[in-house]
Amino acid sequence: MFGLSAAGGGAPAVRAVGQYLGSKDALATLLRPLVDTGTPSRVSTVEREYLASTRYWGGSGARSTYAAASDYAFRPLTRDGIRVLLDAIEARAASPTGGGAVLLDSYGGAIGRRAGAATAFPHRRALFSFQEIASWPSGALPAAGLAWLHRLHAGLRPHVSGYGYVNYIDPAERDWATAYHGGNLRRLQTVKRRYDPMRVFSFAQGIRPS
Repeated sequence: MFGLSAAGGGAPAVRAVGQYLGSKDALATLLRPLVDTGTPSRVSTVEREYLASTRYWGGSGARSTYAAASDYAFRPLTRDGIRVLLDAIEARAASPTGGGAVLLDSYGGAIGRRAGAATAFPHRRALFSFQEIASWPSGALPAAGLAWLHRLHAGLRPHVSGYGYVNYIDPAERDWATAYHGGNLRRLQTVKRRYDPMRVFSFAQGIRPS
């Protein structure tokens, strides 16, 4: 995961985070080209047992207050698209409270070995996904954070696919069914109509029978 983030009043930060099943020495060798590409301020590796790693990636830390949106890129971002990201993070850094981040998750590999219509998940040809996040202190008003998030999401739209990740539910996404499910939507509606026509399992952005 590659991420850009900013906390209120602090300098923007860039992070690359991932996991590797193997030894620290083998990982250091694999990381060397990335580390040598720039001038990172810190490089660290941590060994964890499986359960501890699951808890770490599952976000079992302190509760946070945030809102999020998502996008997909099927081709590399243009300079203008990159500028949208950088300007947004710098703007959020200038805010006295709250924070913001854009997390970019690389696709390819095993994800892309199946066709988009082979399972319920359609976006297997994407280069990477975006998770755009605005956060604010517990009890604070969310208006400024939400406004920043919506500006960022709208600014990225000319540079991305218009799709979104179903596990990053966004209540502000108007055409969420197409964004999440793409060309699989009609087939998923058929499945819903057959197995759950009364919508026993439902929520605001859940598949509807028709």
